[in-house]
Amino acid sequence: MEQVSVELSREYLRTCGRILHHNIDKAFLVAGSAEVRLGGGVVTEPMRLIFGDRATAECDGQRVAVEEIAVRTAKAWIRDNLRFVDPERHVVYDVQIKPGSPELVDIFQRERPVANDTSAAVGFAPLSPTERVVLDVERLLNGREFKREFPEVGEDVKVMGYRRGDALHLTAAVAFVDRFIYSEQGKKMGLSEYLPWKRTKRRRKRGRKVHRSRIPNRVSIRERPIEATSRAEFGHWEGDTVEGKGHKDGIHTEVERVSRLLLAVKVNQVSSEQAIEAQKAMFAPLPAEARKSTTLDNGRENHRHAELAELGMATYFADPYSSWQRGTNEYHNGLLRRYLPKGSSFQDLDDDELADIVWEINNRPRKVLNFNTPQEVYNHCLGVRIQL
Repeated sequence: MEQVSVELSREYLRTCGRILHHNIDKAFLVAGSAEVRLGGGVVTEPMRLIFGDRATAECDGQRVAVEEIAVRTAKAWIRDNLRFVDPERHVVYDVQIKPGSPELVDIFQRERPVANDTSAAVGFAPLSPTERVVLDVERLLNGREFKREFPEVGEDVKVMGYRRGDALHLTAAVAFVDRFIYSEQGKKMGLSEYLPWKRTKRRRKRGRKVHRSRIPNRVSIRERPIEATSRAEFGHWEGDTVEGKGHKDGIHTEVERVSRLLLAVKVNQVSSEQAIEAQKAMFAPLPAEARKSTTLDNGRENHRHAELAELGMATYFADPYSSWQRGTNEYHNGLLRRYLPKGSSFQDLDDDELADIVWEINNRPRKVLNFNTPQEVYNHCLGVRIQL
């Protein structure tokens, strides 16, 4: 929209010798539809770009082609900035820019500059060093030279800067374009190593084998207190076992639902004996207010869940084939898999290495936590204050 204003101003100067009234700062992009496909999908329904607001459409009896300028400028901007969007086929344009009111149009026809409200002047504060670094990194990642060297980097780039004292942490969220990741050139460059799950090819969506088992004293997640489900109360966890290579060993994980703090303990085999031993090792040192319940899946390793009652903990179980009901734990298992991909053997993983991984996960700022870390929120919930 800024570029449309620039082009309109140029047309006003060319036609009338002065810039006329226009407000071009409102637009609405309606999503289309696409068929996702390896190597590049197909747009089945184009996006709709709606232009709003007002602009002077006539000057000294001459028509100013506001609609044509808006569409032409939008197409040029899309062509220059969005490599994989065809402005002719992928976008429909709907121009709803109306003429300005007489009172506003009249202001621009006076010899002395005036304003009809408090927007006569605009000021801004200089960027802080952190803001400047964040902006420079975004411009680098979206720059033409960077895109030429790394075409697999998409345009949807988000950069977050987090400063504490003299330490500055940057997180760049970058979308990858799959046609380059899974191409022969991408394979030679090892681009899949930069994907969260490090897969070398797309997986087909298919069901998975599930070990059916009857869990004694099973209590459904539907009976879990609303305080736990809504995350209104601290001390409720979600648990699971991440299996190693050949299903021989694993890592039992528990995630607290309010703080998103992750606990993880290695188990020598995926069994109910090892799982309950790991859970007791995790929960026993915690104060009572931090261990109220845990929600598990229906795997056979959870048969001895009732023993957690010794610690004053209730246990609940998600519905079969409903891993999304334990989404917090599933997400954190995915974070763990970034360090330990599927097929990894945990036999050579020692406790110190696992502790380092868990520490990194628990000390990353999270948007969902207002950019606090899980460890900070967990400490706050326990009333712990740490002097930095």
